[in-house]
Amino acid sequence: MAVLEENIKIFFNETNKKYSFNNLKKALKIVGEKDSDLLNAAIRKLELQGFLYCDEDNRYSLFPQNADLVQGRMYISKKGNGFVDTIDGYRIYIPSEHLNNSITDDTVIITNTTYDDFNRITGTVKKIVDRKDINIVCEYRNVGGKNILVPCDGTKPCNLDINKTKLLKLVEGDRVLINLFYNSEKHDYKSDFVKIIGHRDDPDIDIKTIAYSHNIEIDFSEAVLNELKDIPHYVLEEEKIGRVDLRDENIFTIDGEDTKDIDDAISITKLTNGNYKLGVHIADVSHYVKEGSALYEAAYSRGTSVYLINSVIPMLPHQLSNGICSLNPGEDRLTLSCEMEIDNSGKIVNYDIFNSIINSKKKMTYSEVNEILYNKNIPEGYEPYINDLRMMDKLSSFLSNLKKQRGFINFNSSEIKINVDNDGNPINFESRLHDKAEMLIENFMLAANESVANYVYWMDLPFIYRIHEKPDPIKISELIEFISQLGFKLKKNDTLTPKYIQGLLEQLSDTTQFPILSDMILRSMKKARYEPESKGHFGLALDFYTHFTSPIRRLPDLAVHNLVKKYRHLQMNNKELKYLTDSLKELCNHASYKERESQAAETEAEMYKMAEYMSNHIGEYFLGNISRITQYGLMARTKEGITGKIDFEDIIGDFFVYDSKNIRMVGKKTHQTICIGDFVSLKVLTASKEDLTINFGIEKKMEMENQLKKISKTKIMKKNKNH
Repeated sequence: MAVLEENIKIFFNETNKKYSFNNLKKALKIVGEKDSDLLNAAIRKLELQGFLYCDEDNRYSLFPQNADLVQGRMYISKKGNGFVDTIDGYRIYIPSEHLNNSITDDTVIITNTTYDDFNRITGTVKKIVDRKDINIVCEYRNVGGKNILVPCDGTKPCNLDINKTKLLKLVEGDRVLINLFYNSEKHDYKSDFVKIIGHRDDPDIDIKTIAYSHNIEIDFSEAVLNELKDIPHYVLEEEKIGRVDLRDENIFTIDGEDTKDIDDAISITKLTNGNYKLGVHIADVSHYVKEGSALYEAAYSRGTSVYLINSVIPMLPHQLSNGICSLNPGEDRLTLSCEMEIDNSGKIVNYDIFNSIINSKKKMTYSEVNEILYNKNIPEGYEPYINDLRMMDKLSSFLSNLKKQRGFINFNSSEIKINVDNDGNPINFESRLHDKAEMLIENFMLAANESVANYVYWMDLPFIYRIHEKPDPIKISELIEFISQLGFKLKKNDTLTPKYIQGLLEQLSDTTQFPILSDMILRSMKKARYEPESKGHFGLALDFYTHFTSPIRRLPDLAVHNLVKKYRHLQMNNKELKYLTDSLKELCNHASYKERESQAAETEAEMYKMAEYMSNHIGEYFLGNISRITQYGLMARTKEGITGKIDFEDIIGDFFVYDSKNIRMVGKKTHQTICIGDFVSLKVLTASKEDLTINFGIEKKMEMENQLKKISKTKIMKKNKNH
């Protein structure tokens, strides 16, 4: 079918006409039922890819490039509003009244795009292109004397027709997974009972509900479990053949205290010419997870590991992720190594990628390495590695300087860690620090990813790139205008480059509003995604970039390992290369979607725990600042990172009105102003974990400016796993 798809592309690229299916058959000289079915399938695939557009009269043409039409996949929040992730990396907000019966996972076409008061791109669903079968979690309840299934997510269809015999063993409060099959002819769903996932009183049931609601698989199939039986728990002698033996080298790992799936190790040597030889050694997961196996299919289906508060839903079974694939200290492990020669300016002047075997000498932690690098305190057992760590710290600083010179965009965004008790109840919140040790690992992984991307790009072979395209100039211009209304004078530039965005952030970095304004600039960027064609990475200011360093938890990294191995040994013929070119587009789209889905689940889990935490603190006060002001209300964020809404009537002390010109609230009697970034005392009024909502009241505007500035200017950065 790939040849037919290519012929269709050539045909439509050479015509401006619209064709019905029958006219297209004639034009392409398609005859016979079998070939007609193949044509229909090919057209359908190209429509889903956003290459073809089918209008109201069922006529096909190239997808309009200049019209007000964009295509993407729908996600509907618990509040009933939609978000569409487009093919080119934007996220479009769809108000509930403009959904036009679309639901989560629909492929839709959006029209009437514009910017709303929140500086979001917003639009209307014009057409549903595709609708998939979906899973829905329901709770078994007795309502009015009748036993019914109530969807836990009110955004999904709830007219369920289930075989009653499958419900006989259920008790009040059981949560069950239901599969809904879409009937395109009747435009409704058929329902099928899948399994019981738990009871509403189980400690982890809410996290399970969120996972299943986002189509995240928790359990592995019997076929996967059977394959695990044939995978050894140690490296066999025959597996060492043909690998570079690095077991005697000073190789170690640096991770968090709780990390069990260790997929990267590092080493360093000072060369005689003054340069550094940096080794990044990545677990050779592809040696055990073969293409076509049940394990690979499971990894493909999941796409990524998902981190929900204190639990991990792994892409691969723990026997692999925490066992034979994890670079545990003192154990032989198969790896794919990227050794780079880097000069004192941070430039990578040479690199080599090869199969290897290592034996990690030590599992280090970020906190202990930071003790060495900042305070020169040497924890027990670290003595043999001090020189290497200090050399790595120096090399990391060279890499950081070069990143800044080329325009690397550092948003200084914070990541919140939610600590819970044994029953999953939230206890407190803390910010994840990003100090020298964390930066060191990030810089080294970026260097390896860049080197691998360069390696394959210049071979001119099919590949998987991590791309981040330039933001929309109009969106950036409107954002600068918005920030200027807040009283900031920002430099404008006709050329939109990473350096320019970097400069904007530097202009704002010393202000109390910086955390909020940097978030606004971050949201104005396109989303990074996977593509088989290199289009550069705007945020990293790189021409070529990929994901190579996390094959235990990311599908693209696993696939990149497979590709690198094949290309190193030239194990591809033209037919296989053609197949790869076609299949990688589908893999990239799937991986990008699964990444967004996992991020949505992680965000929902965090919002759930935040609302649950605040529901136990009704009437209490928290220090926070104003993060958004519109004609509809305000948003505020506590210093713990918890966000909630403020209605106008919940501002105590005066009647406040919205000043749209200066984007602020003004008291009618007192003329007191409330602006974005102002510190306020927030009173918790209501919180609902079911609706994922928190409502604050403003008791007073804080006047402790010096103390509050210190809090707001704390630079907390996160280890960005999703560059």
